[in-house]
Amino acid sequence: MLEGVFSDERGDHPAGTYLLNPEGYSHAPYSEPGCVLFVKLRQYPGKARTSVRVKVDDSGFEPYVADGIERMVLYAEPEHPEQVHVLRMSAEVTTPEVEVSQGEELFVLQGACHDGDRELVQGSWVRYPPGSKHRLHTERGCSLYVKKGHLATS
Repeated sequence: MLEGVFSDERGDHPAGTYLLNPEGYSHAPYSEPGCVLFVKLRQYPGKARTSVRVKVDDSGFEPYVADGIERMVLYAEPEHPEQVHVLRMSAEVTTPEVEVSQGEELFVLQGACHDGDRELVQGSWVRYPPGSKHRLHTERGCSLYVKKGHLATS
């Protein structure tokens, strides 16, 4: 949830909530005040997946890969290849170079960062193919939705 409140028969899901529903899940979504969503449909095949509802807040972040970088794990099940987390970077931080053997997707939730010569601003989405490498730098700080391990190698 990016803005507003999304609702269904399970309740209200305010901005900052991450929802994951397994294959075959059905619901009756609505929003009384309106909302802005980042949605990826049919991204988790397999009916045995866990349904997830996580409120992203400061208490769920842990130090990650370098000073000034934290992450909050949203989804990781050992029997499935995907991993999803929110990455939070402080101002003037650069990540170590990362090789994504099974691909990675980023969505900029807040702030902005650079990927080489390309600026990724709030609302930007980028997909790195399997085997690619990247390094991110942020001048003012940013928060990113990161999904990795899910793109087949060819």
